[in-house]
Amino acid sequence: MKSLLMGAALAVSLAGAAWSENWPFEPGAGVGPVKLGLDYLEPTRFLTPDRQIPGSLGGVYLIYKEGIETQCQGKRIIEVVVKKTSFTGGGRTVEVSLPGGLKIGSPATQLQGAFGTGMVSSNLPTAKGFPQKTVYAWPYKGVEAQAEGGKIIQFSIFPKK
Repeated sequence: MKSLLMGAALAVSLAGAAWSENWPFEPGAGVGPVKLGLDYLEPTRFLTPDRQIPGSLGGVYLIYKEGIETQCQGKRIIEVVVKKTSFTGGGRTVEVSLPGGLKIGSPATQLQGAFGTGMVSSNLPTAKGFPQKTVYAWPYKGVEAQAEGGKIIQFSIFPKK
């Protein structure tokens, strides 16, 4: 009886693990199965569409309920934006694995340790009384982070320059 219960507990724990995924964050390439250069509808295999917004220069932004966005031109993904580093959807939990253990909400002071030197940063216009927004970019790596009030609020992946 004891071995039967242990076997059932093991089966339940293995089933739970099958529903948890780790999506690697790859600067200049993509996050998990959402990659630069893919057909613009490919992420619908993994993510739940929320809305579509016309982009500048004739492109389109596709926004997914899980906190992932794609910018598309010519029906191809040219940028991936990550606004959540942990989400649940499609019966599974996804953890986005970033360098240095970064997550949405991490201090912006940790960015250089995770992505290295060569960072270019600039403050965005911010209304009086609101926290300062700053963009940190590594163009040669194809990654950018945006922070508000010193905390990371999103990451962007684009082609390396």
